[in-house]
Amino acid sequence: MHKITLRKGSLGLLLSLSLLASATSSFAENRSGAFTVSPFVGGYTFDHEQKYQNLETSPIFGVRAGYNFTENWGAEARFGYVLAESRAPNYPEADVYSYGLDALYHFNLTPNLVPFLAAGIGGMHHNYPAKGMGYYPEYAVNYGAGVKYFVAENVALRADVRHVILPDDGLNNLEYTGGVTFQFGGVKPVVRAVQAAAAPVECPIVVASDTTPPTVSLTAPRKGATGADVHTQITVAFSEPMDQATLNERTFTLQKGDVMVPGTIRASSATSASFVETDRLEPGTTYTGKVSTGAKDLAGNALRSDYVWTFTTAAVPKTKVITTEVTKVETKVVVVNKFVMLGGSHFEFDKAALTPEGKEKLAQNIKIMKDNPALKVRISGYTSAAGSAKYNQGLSERRAEAAKYYLVETGGIAAGRIETIGYGETRPAQAESNPLDLESDAAKANMRIVFEAVDK
Repeated sequence: MHKITLRKGSLGLLLSLSLLASATSSFAENRSGAFTVSPFVGGYTFDHEQKYQNLETSPIFGVRAGYNFTENWGAEARFGYVLAESRAPNYPEADVYSYGLDALYHFNLTPNLVPFLAAGIGGMHHNYPAKGMGYYPEYAVNYGAGVKYFVAENVALRADVRHVILPDDGLNNLEYTGGVTFQFGGVKPVVRAVQAAAAPVECPIVVASDTTPPTVSLTAPRKGATGADVHTQITVAFSEPMDQATLNERTFTLQKGDVMVPGTIRASSATSASFVETDRLEPGTTYTGKVSTGAKDLAGNALRSDYVWTFTTAAVPKTKVITTEVTKVETKVVVVNKFVMLGGSHFEFDKAALTPEGKEKLAQNIKIMKDNPALKVRISGYTSAAGSAKYNQGLSERRAEAAKYYLVETGGIAAGRIETIGYGETRPAQAESNPLDLESDAAKANMRIVFEAVDK
């Protein structure tokens, strides 16, 4: 009678677990730092090849209480009770108690599905109340596997299979149970985005509106220059990347008095353009260069105002004879048209350290500043869109500072003549369709260091 009542109770508990599984579909996880309580019911098969434990396969029920040290590792204390009938006619029933401590390793295949391995040590106690006999504890070890399936944030269905070994008597028992695990506390799982079954929707990259008009930051020959080479190429540098289609013979002109000088316009870089005259310039002549408001940046902003400047070519060949009391030395005066702009290849990858090529390029800028001792410059740093905005801002500032340091330490330029600024990824020369592609033409164009004359 006692055994029939226990079986009915076990069926009732299993029915309750089934209803619980169908009541909710919320997702959860095996949480680190959580305490667990796991009531269970199932079956227990005894080893028949022995003298003491001659018992029939019977139902078992009990409880496990545990703690998860991490998402994977946990430990449980367990207690189980079996009311078993003896295979011997003189011993109708036996109370069997099992207890111990187990270690668990969870695999966490998905937030819901959590298989695990288990192993532990404990003891087993047999008692035959009808005969007043007790078979007192002997130690037992067990190992096995199981699975938890979370049906709510703090509730999981659970199944276990354990091989139980009683070493003293060489017995091998089998325990198989089902139950439910209740989870308390612990580190809450990170919320995971659930992708919709519909086709993905492409989200356009939103770029902040650019309303700042571009300006001319540098010309070569520079404004008011005298002694310009008659073979020089007229070059203009801008404060930001320009729409090259708006730089043409109508918006970029050169005049000798009232006469237009014939020539063609060529884009030197995203931020500069050159006027290539058809014939060489005349010596000892004043020329007027002009860039009109028809020139626009990539956002369509027109030049702030017409930029007009004049320069005068040299009246004599570019060779000076310097005479001293000791000897005569002929020195050729080299005229440099513009500053060199550094690109991403002129720095070590993801660093502010100059490469040998970058140092070689800076030699021309050092010469320009030595030839023009009153000239002051601004060094502006820019990056591609890869990485966070905060990191890119810092990298652009460090690279601008690295270029200044080289001009000061190696070139001997006074630090007071140089200012630096970093713009990070905020002023791209070209839009990057894939910011993760560092080898794209757009990314390479955006990774740059620009030199601009700010004062003479």
